Amino acid sequence: MTDSSKLDTTYLLTNGNAGPNLPDHMNVNAEAIAASSMIRSHSVSGDLHGVQPDPIAADILRKEPEQETFARLQITPKEVPSPDEMEAYVVLQECLEMRKRYLFREAVAPWEKEMISDPSTPKPNPDPFYYAPVGKSDHHFEMQDGVIHVYPNKDSKEELYPVADATTFFTDLHHILRVIALGNMRTLCHHRLLLLEQKFNLHLMLNADKEFLAQKSAPHRDFYNVRKVDTHVHHSACMNQKHLLRFIKSKLRKEPDEVVIFRDGTYLTLKEVFESLDLTGYDLNVDLLDVHADKSTFHRFDKFNLKYNPCGQSRLREIFLKQDNLIQGRFLAELTKQVFSDLEASKYQMAEYRISIYGRKQSEWDQLASWIVNNELYSENVVWLIQVWISMFLKSHHRCYEMLVMQNFSFWIKCNVCFPLLSHLYMHVCAHVCAYLL
Repeated sequence: MTDSSKLDTTYLLTNGNAGPNLPDHMNVNAEAIAASSMIRSHSVSGDLHGVQPDPIAADILRKEPEQETFARLQITPKEVPSPDEMEAYVVLQECLEMRKRYLFREAVAPWEKEMISDPSTPKPNPDPFYYAPVGKSDHHFEMQDGVIHVYPNKDSKEELYPVADATTFFTDLHHILRVIALGNMRTLCHHRLLLLEQKFNLHLMLNADKEFLAQKSAPHRDFYNVRKVDTHVHHSACMNQKHLLRFIKSKLRKEPDEVVIFRDGTYLTLKEVFESLDLTGYDLNVDLLDVHADKSTFHRFDKFNLKYNPCGQSRLREIFLKQDNLIQGRFLAELTKQVFSDLEASKYQMAEYRISIYGRKQSEWDQLASWIVNNELYSENVVWLIQVWISMFLKSHHRCYEMLVMQNFSFWIKCNVCFPLLSHLYMHVCAHVCAYLL
């Protein structure tokens, strides 16, 4: 399938075991470089251990990365596709057109947006939790068949963000599932994926060294001073096990008489909690804490959840890793601020921390928002992501239905998720430091 006439055989030879009779090469200034003078080495500095500098490597490092050109492969298509392929192409095109109906559509096209000629780094927000009262807008929303519909005002009938109804969605979903099951579609997609993989391997073989040198040409940048973002990190696991152990020992040493939990009709101090567990600060270590996810948690979500219990004790999780406890999540807030300080000290490390909303009651949103706002949990290196556990509705629906608390999924979404989110003051302030809502 590869058009050999499109490939530069000279390039292939000079990057492999080339013979002595090689043609000259051209650098970016169109100057000829004798092949015999080329030294196949990654060294780009001067006389290092008696090795002469590679003129090609030095020339690449002098260039701007965006001006670098690489060898590319061209695949010649078949003149007449087979009937099975033609049928698969038509079906794939229909699926792509169907996909466009579910994509987010911007009001202004990207190419029509205003371009910033001299962009600058955003300045840090000195007071992210400042609240300026604003008037109520004219927007109106209502629930229809479990879907929120938003209108410019109460009298308007034109939706601002229309979505497909459930019947249309499930019809399209079943069509996609039928397409996936087609034999010729599976064959075509399998061949396409193999082709892309082999093209990538050829790209590495031809251009890996040049890409490596082009990457090194970026000034003042390497792996340690380029910004990195840790995504999908559950907030209760944002610290490492040594950090958590050090924090627990510190609190046990400095605040042993702090009342931290109410169990079995009795208020217990931190010292009394550890005495009831027959533990002391001296006994604690990383192995006893047992909060590290190892191979035993693979495909075992039940065992994975148990790792959030320090020393296997749920009461320690409630004290140190919960925000809705007797001490209003003070320990967890202090621990979170320490993690924030570590990220800010490293400067180039960012994180996206997830906090869960289970929808058991309307006050969950207020508890979470007040915990973030009152403890001022904000960092330029961190964004919050609030995730809603739909599975909690499925697990608790039968019990809640018997208690006449929850009628159906639409009622749960409306009363425990959407309405508190849109109508509570603390959530309005908290929304400025939360990145997304799922």
